Amino acid sequence: MRRNSAILPIAVFTPSRWPAPDCGPRLEWRAEGETLDGEAALQAAIARLAAGKIVAIKGIGGFHLACDAGNPAAVATLRARKHRPAKPLAVMLPTATGLPAAAAALMGSPAAPIVLIAKAQVSGLCDEIAPGLAEVGVMLPSNPLQHLLLQGLARPIVMTSGNLSGRPPTLSNAQALNELADIADGFLLHNRDIVQRMDDSLVRSSGEMLRRARGYVPDALPLPPGLGDIPPLLALGADMKNTFCLARGSEAVLSQHFGDLGEEGVEQQWRSALQLMQSIYAFVPQRVVVDAHPGYRSTQWAASLPLPLETVLHHHAHAAACLAEHRWPLDGGDVIALTLDGIGMGENGALWGGECLRVNYRECEHLGGLPAVALPGGTWRHASRGEICWPTVWRLSLTGRIIRRPPPCASATGRCWRRPSSAGLTHRALHPADGCLMPLPAPWIARRRV
Repeated sequence: MRRNSAILPIAVFTPSRWPAPDCGPRLEWRAEGETLDGEAALQAAIARLAAGKIVAIKGIGGFHLACDAGNPAAVATLRARKHRPAKPLAVMLPTATGLPAAAAALMGSPAAPIVLIAKAQVSGLCDEIAPGLAEVGVMLPSNPLQHLLLQGLARPIVMTSGNLSGRPPTLSNAQALNELADIADGFLLHNRDIVQRMDDSLVRSSGEMLRRARGYVPDALPLPPGLGDIPPLLALGADMKNTFCLARGSEAVLSQHFGDLGEEGVEQQWRSALQLMQSIYAFVPQRVVVDAHPGYRSTQWAASLPLPLETVLHHHAHAAACLAEHRWPLDGGDVIALTLDGIGMGENGALWGGECLRVNYRECEHLGGLPAVALPGGTWRHASRGEICWPTVWRLSLTGRIIRRPPPCASATGRCWRRPSSAGLTHRALHPADGCLMPLPAPWIARRRV
């Protein structure tokens, strides 16, 4: 039982994740007209994974797509079927033997997150797991079914999200059998419904949180000194990489990671989670806070609520969140903040992304930032790195002076980082931020050290 006086006036009981022979959950294996139950289902999944096949595995917060992490052909097949040519894949290990102590402790904690560590510190992985990158995300089994699978296999396996590329995670057996049929060679299912989507959490071995979800949500976070006695407030976040927040008294509850609300299925899961959390916590908001961008789904949905609506500049919210993370008191005074990200709404409708601000929790003053450049294709498109270079060409040519309706401009740091990656590395953006993740070539590193 977990009780929290500020956020949670009622007791919340956490059901056991450990199964019993009489209670279940009941395992079922489905593949090519074959149906097996119980132990036979488990052994069929183990055999298929060992043979280099791809298996969809139902967990407690969604499905995973799994394959042998040491089999290059199996990993290449998974990437081809999922249309995920280069984005790094998470790996589940049987044990943390041989890993750094800090990483092993995090992996073995009750939260059991994915931990980002140096790829050279993990043995038994093929190069296709995280091509061109120096780090890889690894985790240990976090539920009984995963423990049984890894005990039977005794080798690392890929455990990536069970969904079509760009779509929300699959949650039901019927949905998995339909949507993942062209990816998985078999399905290891159980009869326990997934009520709420919950992605795997991701942290660095230093403890820095990169994605807060399974194992950490919905634990309340203390607000900084001076921010106590807050009336019930609902903050809905931006559209990309969305989370929402319930704040009351001296604490706040952040939701799990949802992704892009522009995807219809993601928005449905987001609304369902919001409704459930408000019900569990007996939370009735008195105000709603949203991003200042009028085109965001979260902002538009909030406008339909019969509650006072407050807008916050995207990068002021970033800076304030950083202050709160470091327990900066309400009366701590102003700070200088560098807010470097993708794109967010700034003052007078400008698109910001590389700004220097003077901020406190209540106020934000724009001191300067990166020069704004044109965005070919608009703000919502993940352009190729070659296209990202065109804004510079645009400014140096007559084209921008001739065309009467140029594309929107933004001072986005993320877009700036993409341009160097196009200079001799690769010109196609295979996934968001892949250019930023690429390690520098050895001659560049050597020159930098001189």
